[in-house]
Amino acid sequence: MKIKMLLIAAALTVMAGRAYALELDRETLWSLKARFAGETVPLPQNKGIFQGTIRDTAYDDKFFDSVHKLETSGGWCTAFLIAPSWALTAAHCVTGGNPEALWIDRQGRFTKAIGIKNVFKTKNYAKGTPIYHEDFALLQLASPAPKDLPFAALAAPEEIKAGVPAMTVGYPDYTYGGKRRIKGVGCSIRSMAGDSLYTDCPLSLGNSGGPLFVQTSSGWKAAGVVSTHAILPTGQMIIDGPYTTETANLATNLSLYLQRIQAVMNGQGQPPAP
Repeated sequence: MKIKMLLIAAALTVMAGRAYALELDRETLWSLKARFAGETVPLPQNKGIFQGTIRDTAYDDKFFDSVHKLETSGGWCTAFLIAPSWALTAAHCVTGGNPEALWIDRQGRFTKAIGIKNVFKTKNYAKGTPIYHEDFALLQLASPAPKDLPFAALAAPEEIKAGVPAMTVGYPDYTYGGKRRIKGVGCSIRSMAGDSLYTDCPLSLGNSGGPLFVQTSSGWKAAGVVSTHAILPTGQMIIDGPYTTETANLATNLSLYLQRIQAVMNGQGQPPAP
């Protein structure tokens, strides 16, 4: 019993913001969490968190190589390339924790770390409110990404609408401890309000900053930056649970900020945030 408890504790230990998780499948990890907490926690169904079907690793298409792992002083997030020296992530990933490097992921191996030269985020970003607004940040890399890597195309406003098929890609902590790029598919944008995209796509800690892709007539494009788990009007986060009209996973709609993003990349935007 003592050995079993030590194994459970080892699988759940978090130090300095980083989860030192064993490479367990999510059903096993959930079982460990349930037994460790002394609670009865149902295992995820084959549809995963919310309505989206979780499809293990995202290495089966070159398209996914625009998405990489962002290491910060507080742990990790996800970021995605949109140009040779530029990437997007969530503003909350670079607030209170400095971005240290973008780790280039090649088939599950982190082969190169690229430093972060500048961080640009909007002055109106407000962390700590029930719904994060303008939760995106533009990262200027210290050196260009490898030439063979693709860039994520950004969706135009007319390509983003309720009901459109969607997909999340990132480094969630519920599978492989954030060590593998995971895609969540079989989901959609459920509603839109302000700069928020409400979706039933699966996500967890570590997905923050990753792209919310939507299917368009010309392929998958990034419609948003993943922001938070589902939240109630009270601001309470719901890590797992069925989608309803009141709760959904949340992403920031990038199509509202395309001109601002392009201006920064052209050297005409606001100075780096402190």
